[in-house]
Amino acid sequence: MKESITLVFKRFLFVFGFYFVLRFIFFTYNIENYRNIDNAEILSAFLLGIRFDISAIIKLNGIFFLIWLMPLRIFNYGIAAKLIRFLFYSVNILFFILNLVDSELINFTGQRLTVNFFTITKDIDNQLSQLIRYYWFIALMCLLFIFVFVKYFPVKKESYLYDTRKTGFYVYVASTLVTIFLFGLGARGGLQNKPLRPAHAFRYSHSELGNLVLNSTFTLLKMSGVGEQKKVIFIDEKEMLANLLRDRKNHFSKWSKHQNVVIFIMESFALEFISGANSENGYTPFFIN
Repeated sequence: MKESITLVFKRFLFVFGFYFVLRFIFFTYNIENYRNIDNAEILSAFLLGIRFDISAIIKLNGIFFLIWLMPLRIFNYGIAAKLIRFLFYSVNILFFILNLVDSELINFTGQRLTVNFFTITKDIDNQLSQLIRYYWFIALMCLLFIFVFVKYFPVKKESYLYDTRKTGFYVYVASTLVTIFLFGLGARGGLQNKPLRPAHAFRYSHSELGNLVLNSTFTLLKMSGVGEQKKVIFIDEKEMLANLLRDRKNHFSKWSKHQNVVIFIMESFALEFISGANSENGYTPFFIN
């Protein structure tokens, strides 16, 4: 039982190490964007990124970790175990590649990868060979990641025995529940009021640091369930133009005094616009947080 939990944490840390390397590659590949930023802020972004990495890893691999926590030989030996590992390899390698591709793609989109990327996959298919030749470094890194991930992935040894009697059934249940709780907490991103969101990464004065904090796996998983907003027509266009272009002189002349009305047009009421997520005053410091 102890070996099962230990192995799950080893596999988690193994994947976590890859995400640390992915962030370092993202940073070095786009180093020009960070030359004028204080080193302390960059270090802070790396540390904050740990929360997003943990959340992304658990959300992506939670089902695999739960399966491996079960003290059953079928999930670690034989055909079933090989099939589970193959699926685990496939899912994680796919997202490793997407993170590596995003190191270059962000220079065109200005943001981390989202589901909108898959709307241009047809164009990518048509130019795949050309893209591989031009961005050979990324292609090489993808191959290296695949080799290292498959080669050094922690595998359970045959000497491990699944016998809960060695530590006691209740100890096994308690340990498993604690492990599941920790993974659930990690997937949520911590004990804050709301689960971790991409907006929580942009607490710095430079938006580039927000992109450094995030990883493409997190943004893809977080935004995958967000549907495209539909355009809502509240008033007919002709009626709207008629109201805007009508003569208003007689209307205003009836007022006894001049009105002091100020209209604010904002992009949104997101935290970064009302200083709730900023160390600075924010764009609208006169709004109540």
